[in-house]
Amino acid sequence: KMKKFHFKLKIFLLILKMNKNSIFVIDILLYIYKSYYVVNYNNLCSVNYIKPIYIFFNMINSLYKIFVPKYIIFVSDCRKIKSKKKLYSGYKLNRKKLSYSFVKYINIIMEILIKNGVDVVIFPNEEADDVIGTLIFKINYKFDTEYDIYILSFDKDFYQLISRNVFLLMNKNSIVDVDFIKNRYDIYPVFFRDLIALSGDRSDNIPGLKGIGLKKASVIINNIGSIDDIYFDLNKINKLSISNKKNIILSLKNNKKKVYLWYKLLNINLYLNINLDIKKYMVSDTFFINIFCFLRKIVNKFV
Repeated sequence: KMKKFHFKLKIFLLILKMNKNSIFVIDILLYIYKSYYVVNYNNLCSVNYIKPIYIFFNMINSLYKIFVPKYIIFVSDCRKIKSKKKLYSGYKLNRKKLSYSFVKYINIIMEILIKNGVDVVIFPNEEADDVIGTLIFKINYKFDTEYDIYILSFDKDFYQLISRNVFLLMNKNSIVDVDFIKNRYDIYPVFFRDLIALSGDRSDNIPGLKGIGLKKASVIINNIGSIDDIYFDLNKINKLSISNKKNIILSLKNNKKKVYLWYKLLNINLYLNINLDIKKYMVSDTFFINIFCFLRKIVNKFV
């Protein structure tokens, strides 16, 4: 009960501090994926499209009603992404191959958004992570106005982007800010990819180094710094209060190329050549009302 109270208090304080220039940046394919497999979890022959369509828009609308952002930017992966797989063939290898019915569902959602005047941001050959990272960088450093930015996603890779005005909204009961990451991992967000490069991450099929879990990785980072700082002088590890120091140093020496490869895979690019006109993404109070009215009129054609 106390945890729920503190979370509700955090949401309340965030809403109070929100300025009128708050922005939702939505990792659209993850929302499409979640809404689809809530209903079609067994990938049945008789695929249901209507229910997941409503779930998709309701998930976003429920957050919109709480935070009432002035702008919403929908971002999608490009269909053909090969850049990171060229670096590491195992990258995200454990992700499901997209079924025909799921690809059709993606197209349906995209069609609905486009017909309602939504300009989905897609950049050739790039992941949504990098597009979102670049957009956030541009919003923070290219405009005179300060914005509160809320990333709507279920991807922990975005932890590295969290700052005093950038938050990750996984759902209405899970908001990730600097304090959340500091309390859970005992590091600041800027070091999150260093942490995962050392300790690993199953969701992206990054193994990390044997013998270095999250706790040891956070101790090393807090006392020494980034991956570059660690490799500048590995002997500093000998001064730390952790077990198996010799094995950790040896593992770091033997796997330097792998650690830097994982670190590179986890990096979110902030410098794509994307032009951003923030005014294009302003939404009115009737945005979702119009979408749900549209759905009631035409959704049967998607059966």
